[in-house]
Amino acid sequence: MSTLREVHREPVAVNRDSRLWIITLKHLEWENHDSQLVDLSSKGVGIESKVHLEPGFVWFKDRVGGHKGGVLVWSKHLGTKYRAGIKFLNFTHEEEEYIEKRIDLFKPHMPLRELKQINPFRAA
Repeated sequence: MSTLREVHREPVAVNRDSRLWIITLKHLEWENHDSQLVDLSSKGVGIESKVHLEPGFVWFKDRVGGHKGGVLVWSKHLGTKYRAGIKFLNFTHEEEEYIEKRIDLFKPHMPLRELKQINPFRAA
């Protein structure tokens, strides 16, 4: 019996949530997601999500297995959740800094103040 796996995966012993950002290949859109790490290997990570995740470039908020990024290569519905597989990509320190700067440009920006607090007609 052969297996498709190149390396052994280890289940994640402690529940760990992971925030990640995906630039989808299908729509080239920026998406923010929260996920749960399920298993880990030297080449990638398995995650669970409440929503279907489209394949694309992934950037982790916090390192996973020593990696900051990867490619989401598959996602499928499994019970009440979705499982997905991310293949790690290796970057130099300079490449990681470059990507971080570019990602900061794409992240949704939060307003500094509530719009209703800005009233040009308010009496001074």
